[in-house]
Amino acid sequence: MKRIIALSSLLFLLLMTVLPAGVSQAATNAAVKLNGITLVLANGEKINAVGTGNNNFKLDLVGGHNLGDKIVKKIEITSDTAVTLSTLPADFDYSQVSPLTKDEFDIQFVNGVAVLDPEKAANWSNRINQLMGGTPDAVVEDQLFTVDELKTEIFPFLSGLFSELTGVNAESPYVFPGYLTDKDGNESPASLTVMTKGWKKEAKGWKFYEETGDFLTKWYKENGKWYYLNPNNEGYMVTGWFKVNGKWYFFNPAGDMKTGWYKEKGKWYHLDEVNGDMSIGWDLIGGKWYYFDASGAMKTGWLTLAKKWYYLDPINGDMAVGWKKINNKWYYFDPKTGVMVTGKIKISNKPYTFASDGHWLY
Repeated sequence: MKRIIALSSLLFLLLMTVLPAGVSQAATNAAVKLNGITLVLANGEKINAVGTGNNNFKLDLVGGHNLGDKIVKKIEITSDTAVTLSTLPADFDYSQVSPLTKDEFDIQFVNGVAVLDPEKAANWSNRINQLMGGTPDAVVEDQLFTVDELKTEIFPFLSGLFSELTGVNAESPYVFPGYLTDKDGNESPASLTVMTKGWKKEAKGWKFYEETGDFLTKWYKENGKWYYLNPNNEGYMVTGWFKVNGKWYFFNPAGDMKTGWYKEKGKWYHLDEVNGDMSIGWDLIGGKWYYFDASGAMKTGWLTLAKKWYYLDPINGDMAVGWKKINNKWYYFDPKTGVMVTGKIKISNKPYTFASDGHWLY
């Protein structure tokens, strides 16, 4: 537990105001501008957050096994005009967090750069530990952590604390708010959204990564939609027609599995409304019977199976039952089976005679 607390101390400043995903406190036309946020690794590599407008930035840590074991050296925040960055607004009543003071929630800008590094993390950890009745020696001295630890330990830990305090479940993406103040006292909100798991586009297509950096394979459901991540192709998302366990499915260009009717190159196909698998042979849809050939294409017109004749609407494809006029001739199809009647038969207790090709004679 001490290890996790130590790892979390760098971002502990953000704890009191962690917001659930999708919530932003950034205002339009902020008076104090935030220029950038950069995760600097010990090997010199940098991961830059992308600005999304109005002092909002997004840090994408999805995937990245190649960076997972790299040590995080510091986080740099840049602004041309800000002098402090706080996790709490200027009008916040600091008696609520006493004995902590405003200064302990602020990070100072020097020459346009505010830095969060292991030294600051250690100092903060010691301060918190002392206020909780401990001693500096009780805090783990090693404040260094890796990108993977940031993704799998620190953010989930902060999220768990937040959930306990507020009852609101916070999961990736995490949103951390802050407040910039310039030398004239102007204040503007800002936020950093951190993506630790989700979709990532690579050279060969889209993959879905867990916080551990491992990609998912096989079926994946998101927002009520199903996707298939090909286990035989490094988990890349499939699109178009794809066969899974002997059944065919169609996946839209966005990767979500299609259900219901689907038309392609002038042919109609039906994909199960729940499971999404393509219909083959007879299928009862909306109270009507349809027939789909081995390719899944809906059949229309005359159909013969096992020496029995059926008639499928030339436009809608539904199987004819009862009386049906075709090319100015009347035919009768069994109301239960749809099989075309020939010879002599009683219909509603009246005798009728049908030719060998099925048309009504008398």
